Amino acid sequence: MTAFSALSRIANPGQLVWLKTRVSPESSVERTGVLRELFPDGLVLETDGETEYILATDIEAWRLPKATTPITASPPLPPTHQSQDLPQIEVEKQQEPPEQTIPSQEDATAVLSPSPEELEFQFAGEPILFHPAPSFDISELGAGVRKEIDRWRNRYQYAEKVREPARMAQDVPHVAELAESLNNPDLFFLAGSFAHISGLGVGRSRPYYEMAVARGSRQGAIALASLAIEEKEWRKATESLELLRHLESAA
Repeated sequence: MTAFSALSRIANPGQLVWLKTRVSPESSVERTGVLRELFPDGLVLETDGETEYILATDIEAWRLPKATTPITASPPLPPTHQSQDLPQIEVEKQQEPPEQTIPSQEDATAVLSPSPEELEFQFAGEPILFHPAPSFDISELGAGVRKEIDRWRNRYQYAEKVREPARMAQDVPHVAELAESLNNPDLFFLAGSFAHISGLGVGRSRPYYEMAVARGSRQGAIALASLAIEEKEWRKATESLELLRHLESAA
């Protein structure tokens, strides 16, 4: 029996529970919170006023307040000091990535500059370019940063499960702050994705996508083209697609 199977049989919503969860193949994190909901493939835990969804496969051990030994899928672990405090995240400063030569929108569209009438014809027939989903596959990050990204991923999965994407609006400024600190294009794209799916509007999501593209993000270029098509801004859509072509050819 897995640790989650045992937990789902014994625990009830509203109980305080201690969990040890895997955040990567090499590391785990301990947390204590109130069990809010149980699903077949995971649970909802409230810690320090924040609600996050935790996958069943990530739970390595657990115990209820009266238990003295963690219950695991393997032999019991030694007693672990229980604390309400979550580990502090220390942001490890990344080295500046090598500069890339990213063409400006004017350069990218210098060869192809059709008239407004030609552009409208080019995108005729209700064109659709699906918006890229948030990506949490961000490499070369320290363990502390990775834990924070995993928390954002869990909250995003829970927001999708309960069909409340607006929940992700609270994380937009935190993702953007980390993206600026690390000068990371993937994090700028993630900030734009959260702003888009939470309904904050083009005015919030587009600047983050533009900063991602300026640092070489192809996903950011796709997102900009998708926004432009939604807004029927055909020239901006063409410029973004041309940028995407240049980025792909330079990769």
